[in-house]
Amino acid sequence: MVGALRLIGKRASLFACALGIAACGTRLPVPTTGPHPASSTTYVDIPFPPPPARVEVVPPPPPDPGAVWVDGEWAWQGKHWNWQPGGWVLPPAGAYFAPWLVYRLDDGRLLFAPGAWHAKTGERLQNPVVLDVARNGLQEDTPAPAEPPAAPGKAP
Repeated sequence: MVGALRLIGKRASLFACALGIAACGTRLPVPTTGPHPASSTTYVDIPFPPPPARVEVVPPPPPDPGAVWVDGEWAWQGKHWNWQPGGWVLPPAGAYFAPWLVYRLDDGRLLFAPGAWHAKTGERLQNPVVLDVARNGLQEDTPAPAEPPAAPGKAP
């Protein structure tokens, strides 16, 4: 009996390991990336770097052929960072995406450039329309209960 349980345990472990490897091997289609051209990039002086990235739940790919996934990023809003969720987009033809970056100068100042789309010539392009946006795990798809839960009764 003990031998049979060990065999089942080993098979379950191998199955779980195979599932884990398969999950890690999945790749999202992403845009071609490149640098921020000096001619079309505006850097913003920031007092402190952004917080760590947020965890996002990627929705299923849209039916649009050629859709790519762009990760969410922090955007500087004058005095604080604001999270911009990732999403599925159709990249502009012949364009590449320059991911956000923070650059520290020799004098210690920080410069920030948001993620941006550029033509191969370096010209800044408009961001494409987001086809579907990431979920952040904090949003709930289930509606809130209509009534608050009942107060606990007194113990007898």
